[in-house]
This record gives sequence, structure tokens and C-alpha cells, in this order.
Amino acid sequence: MAITEFDVLITLHNTPGRAMRMTDLAGATMLSSGGMTRLVGRLEQRGFLLRTPDPDDARAFRATLTPDGEQVMATLPELRKREDKDGTTVYFVPIASKKIVAVTKVTMSGPNLARVEYTWQWNPTAVGEIFDTNSKYVKTFNIWDTQTLISKYDVNYYHGEPAKAAINMVRGENDQWKPSAE
Repeated sequence: MAITEFDVLITLHNTPGRAMRMTDLAGATMLSSGGMTRLVGRLEQRGFLLRTPDPDDARAFRATLTPDGEQVMATLPELRKREDKDGTTVYFVPIASKKIVAVTKVTMSGPNLARVEYTWQWNPTAVGEIFDTNSKYVKTFNIWDTQTLISKYDVNYYHGEPAKAAINMVRGENDQWKPSAE
């Protein structure tokens, strides 16, 4: 799924009634009216939304999220929703998590303190696959936009080699180990 397609689906998903006038949808997603018409046509062919005449304006059309479109949104189990102080609904979709590949060494510094050396790698979500810095979508961005994705949104090369790391752990209550605050 292209980034613009995801943007249209999440915008409709966030809208009361899951429907918007095409011109409003184009404005919300910063696409031209022609680009929106083509994009909505592709999403309509795939069954994710339906284009219908606007009952309030015979010259306009509305895009409505279909049950199949809702199903696409449901396939993003990482999708989180929260309300900002100003009443704006914000959706958050993690793009990757770190997965431990191997614990390579544990050095005990006493009975309650250990240093754990390990190897980890990224485990991208479906959205993370789109935003992988090496994806076909991100490769079409100019260098400024790519650097913004990397620096501001932590987009990365999610299919790179595993990385090494270490963490100090301390034994706490009930013999539970947790990261040391030091």
C-alpha cells in the first residue's frame, strides 16, 4: 500500500461517518483534486472505499470507507488513538520494534547486578515496511524529506544487519530483573 493510500484511508477512518467530500479529502491529505480522483479510483477498485454523489451538492462526490477499508485499518493492531488537549484525535502507528536476536554475554558484578550484552535487529510493522528508508516509496522522496523522516520520525533501514548493545540489569523485588537506573 502506498503512503498516500494509507493517508486517505486513515483520514476517512478518523472522520465521523467515515465519509468526506472529495475536495475536503484532497485538502486534508494535501493532494491535488486530480491526484485525489485517481487515488480514490484505485482504492474504489480494490473495494476499500465507495465514491457516491454528495446529497448536499449535486456537483460533488463523497468518498466513504467500506467494510473492506475498515478491515484494512483493523489489520494494523499497533494503531493507537488518543485525544489531544485541544480535542484533536491523534493516531499513532509504531513502525518498528527492536527484537533481541541473541544474548551474547552476561557478566555478573555481584548477586544483584549484571551487564547483559546482546544483539538486536528491527522488526518492522506493515507500516514500517512502507517507511523503511530503503523502500521503493521512500526512495522517491528528495534528500530533505528523507532526512526529516530519519531525524524527526525515527525512520530507519529496518532490514539492516543486527546491532550490538549492552544494558546493566539489577535484581529487584521478587527476584525480578529490570534495567538499572545508573
